[in-house]
Amino acid sequence: MNACEEITHPNANTLEILAKKSDTPVVIRNAVSDWPSVIAANQSTESIQALLLAYSADHPVLTYQTPPSENGRIFYQKDFEGMNFTRDMHPLVEVFKQLNNIADSLSGDGIYMGSTNLERHFPGFKQSNSMNFGIPPSGISANLWLGNQTQVAAHFDYPNNFACCVAGERTFRLFPPDQLSNLYVGPLSPTPGGPAISLVDGKQPNYQAFPKYQNALRNSYTTTLAPGDVLFIPSMWWHEVNALSSFNVLVNYWWKPTPNHIPSPQVALDAALLTLRDLPKAQKNAWKTLFDYYIFSDESFDHIPDKLKGALGGIDEKQAMQLRTKLLNALNR
Repeated sequence: MNACEEITHPNANTLEILAKKSDTPVVIRNAVSDWPSVIAANQSTESIQALLLAYSADHPVLTYQTPPSENGRIFYQKDFEGMNFTRDMHPLVEVFKQLNNIADSLSGDGIYMGSTNLERHFPGFKQSNSMNFGIPPSGISANLWLGNQTQVAAHFDYPNNFACCVAGERTFRLFPPDQLSNLYVGPLSPTPGGPAISLVDGKQPNYQAFPKYQNALRNSYTTTLAPGDVLFIPSMWWHEVNALSSFNVLVNYWWKPTPNHIPSPQVALDAALLTLRDLPKAQKNAWKTLFDYYIFSDESFDHIPDKLKGALGGIDEKQAMQLRTKLLNALNR
């Protein structure tokens, strides 16, 4: 395992440069240590909880709860017949009461509130606890995560991710996209929380069942965030997250470099599973050649007149709508 690169004195362009150009994880120490929320968290758990309640719009939030036997791991049941947690909607104040009671009793129950949109659930928080990315805000989604000592299996996100530690400590283990075959990724559906996850328990890896995971570890990066630290996770990097404290808060900013009229490439993967996966090998190879040519190469298509290039010349909102209509018509036959 390797340590992440660190920046201790970011300048005004640091975030913009990372979002647009970096392809490796970077830790920015004390980047948000002046946030009111971080200052409150450093004072006490009561202070940060009071601050979050002051911003709360009082909408119920989705929480996951695991029994003590799971040690906070958000995962499948052992027989894969379901999940090892229960999902419930609760007022934020009740979530805090539950977390505080568990911390006092040392019961070992895991409580996890995943991606919760800041603008809907904590209006005003982002304005007082903000980052200047130097990029259009329309492409940014800001979310809050909290809980106690929980473990989230390795998964990836399509957007670039700036993970800002507000309260408690979190350890991240990160794997480059090319380690996919060494991570023993589970089903595309159902999943514990959206994306497919590694089936390896990162805290207690079973190398007999998952021998190639040792190769993934040799190519991984690890870092532990303290309040005020920010971790930049490039698009498509796998990351396992372990929250270490009895009360943890993280705010993350997802940013994708494509305009909003371009959907996630996951759509293409789903369509490929439907249309390509089960073709004879010769046909799959032929389609791979087409994808390499039209999608993955740097072909400029200069031999085609500009007025006839269509989507090959770049996709604007009108062309995106035309492609959506074509796809919907094909899928609805």
